[in-house]
Amino acid sequence: MVRAIIGAAGCVTFIIPIFGGIFNIGTVTGLAFFGLLFLSGIFRKKFDPAVINFVNTKAGKTVAYIIGAVVLFAAITVTVETSCIVGAICDKPKNSDVTLVVLGCKVNGTTPSLMLRERIDAAYEFLSENPEADCVLSGGQGEDEEISEARCMFEALVAYGISPDRLYPEDKSTSTKENLEMSHEIIKRNGLKKDIAVVTNEFHEYRAGLVAKELGLGFSAVSAKTAGWLLPTYLVREWYAIIFEILFR
Repeated sequence: MVRAIIGAAGCVTFIIPIFGGIFNIGTVTGLAFFGLLFLSGIFRKKFDPAVINFVNTKAGKTVAYIIGAVVLFAAITVTVETSCIVGAICDKPKNSDVTLVVLGCKVNGTTPSLMLRERIDAAYEFLSENPEADCVLSGGQGEDEEISEARCMFEALVAYGISPDRLYPEDKSTSTKENLEMSHEIIKRNGLKKDIAVVTNEFHEYRAGLVAKELGLGFSAVSAKTAGWLLPTYLVREWYAIIFEILFR
């Protein structure tokens, strides 16, 4: 029964973002894991004996060893990655002697998505507290967006009262790597501070830091707080993204 309850709760956690239009590999992974846990709990009287009988066979032992090894590897990988993410979040700027770089996210028409609004709010808080800091706003325009992510962030921050003279839009990038590469060019071209503080959601800070360090940029994090109902899906998605970044960067 405990398995079924945990599985049901997990499924609900990963289903909720779907109603908000969010569906990605994190959603699929979460639903698959907790769905299997739920079903194994509901049908435990048939499931558990069947598993035991299978594991007692020669083929079953082999499969059990393989599954155990995969699970152990996945558990270690997830633990290490999560520790790295937490470490990156804690790497806050020691002073205001940095250039803020805000990474873009989806724009709904001309309105920032929830996650982009979270980043805008985090940037506004830092810029308000550090009036001498400049800021690069990085994000291109997708096919379903009426304006670029950079323009959306620019307009929102100016509406909040931040001087446009402090804001440098970068409106061509389409990925984290391009965000930081093109922001780096703007930083060099305008003689801005080379050390950067990256504004993005918590789960994304570590991967952004990997790219920034590849470019020779001093990295620190100004993390936007992610809505609780979105965090599990995006955290699982990020576990995959980190592996991809390390293998193919």
